[in-house]
Amino acid sequence: MPKPSQKNPEVEVFVAPGNPAMADLERVSTVAIFPEEVQRLLAFAVDKQVRCTVVGPEKPLADGLVDAFRAAGLTIFGPTRQAAQLEASKVFAKKSYGSGGC
Repeated sequence: MPKPSQKNPEVEVFVAPGNPAMADLERVSTVAIFPEEVQRLLAFAVDKQVRCTVVGPEKPLADGLVDAFRAAGLTIFGPTRQAAQLEASKVFAKKSYGSGGC
């Protein structure tokens, strides 16, 4: 399977914060911003004109990263703050599931 950079030579991938091995990948740049730094990530995405963001860790989801990006008109893949609470907060999840046996 070809790498994304082979299909589109203008594609650049940013990972925040990434890990040292990622710097060895073609057209992949690590960014020294931690996932919980929602406003810094948002500013970076706007500045770099990031076309699409995929969120991995649950903490930035629960902190509202998706909500902030969407409010700024950016494309992002992941659940909203409220939806992320199902995974981030076991108390919230248990209350949401009720006594239905889930």
